[in-house]
Amino acid sequence: MKDASLEAHQREEKIKSLRADGASFDELSLTMTHVAANANPAVSIGAHNARAYAEASARWIVRDGIRRQMAAFRGGFGAVFPARRLRAFCAAELRLLVCGERGPAWTRDHLLHSLPPGGLANLHPRLTVVRKVDAGDGSYPSVNTCVHYLKLPEYSCKEVLRLRLLNATNERGFHLN
Repeated sequence: MKDASLEAHQREEKIKSLRADGASFDELSLTMTHVAANANPAVSIGAHNARAYAEASARWIVRDGIRRQMAAFRGGFGAVFPARRLRAFCAAELRLLVCGERGPAWTRDHLLHSLPPGGLANLHPRLTVVRKVDAGDGSYPSVNTCVHYLKLPEYSCKEVLRLRLLNATNERGFHLN
């Protein structure tokens, strides 16, 4: 959009040709709604505004959306352990004190033998897998983890299924579906 050397129709063509994991923005059918006291109506996300949306979302998630909670945390933590006393600790020691030890590095064997004890056969409620409607190769699986519900698009082949599941499990963000 900022490339002044392109004419308007050339910019539009470049925008239409953008892909996210092989799918166009139209095929992804992204619509985002921010739910807050001053929420705006749903906004369709496309190539023309995806970067701005991602940047605004990141700012909201890590700064603006938790400003009051962080102030309360700092106030409460400071009441118990004044900030001037924290200088005695290095960053790694503070992280350990506040967050505890990092969890185990999960392996395939851990998952198969301990989550839950006895494996997936003992999962309650049972794991339910259903077809995700109106989704194809460009779409990702989605889940409702509370009730162990996995929604899979009807992929064209096992390889696409494998890639989409791997990509989805490597995501680090929290996304509503």
